[in-house]
Amino acid sequence: MAHRSTEILDRLGSGMRTGAEIGVFNGATSGRLLAREDLTLFMVDTWKGFAVDPGIVIATHEQQQQNFLTAMEGTAFAGHRRRVLRMPSIDAARVIEDGLLDFAFIDADHSYPAVKADICAWRPKVKAGGLLCGHDYDNPDYLFGAEVKRAVDEAVKANGWTLDLGGDSTWFVRV
Repeated sequence: MAHRSTEILDRLGSGMRTGAEIGVFNGATSGRLLAREDLTLFMVDTWKGFAVDPGIVIATHEQQQQNFLTAMEGTAFAGHRRRVLRMPSIDAARVIEDGLLDFAFIDADHSYPAVKADICAWRPKVKAGGLLCGHDYDNPDYLFGAEVKRAVDEAVKANGWTLDLGGDSTWFVRV
């Protein structure tokens, strides 16, 4: 199965050079994207611990601090082409000018309200013909796969987009 970064890169045209990964975690996807030497990437994440509820902790604060360090080390080779925005997704979207991005890859909070908010916040940041995309669409192995699907499907219908599904539970729309 292709990695999500390959799914993104395979859909980018040669002139598409600026993107954002919303939800970086340990930087594995960022590192693979930044291997394309003409790409500039906004890396958006709070790197704070989070839980689904008090009984289901996805990542502790300490684990997220290690993930941040791993992401920084793993993308250091592209330090001049990465832009780290250590803040909530919606706040980061306010920092980036509309129409700047060739793609925005949403892979942060996977709850329905968060994915819906991310789609609304990041859509204006992507230039016409660019990609709004994300991860874990209907992923049966992930707790929130159905919620991601619901938010994406609603946005696709409301905007008249054509949904393109890729490997690794990825989704894509051209805006």
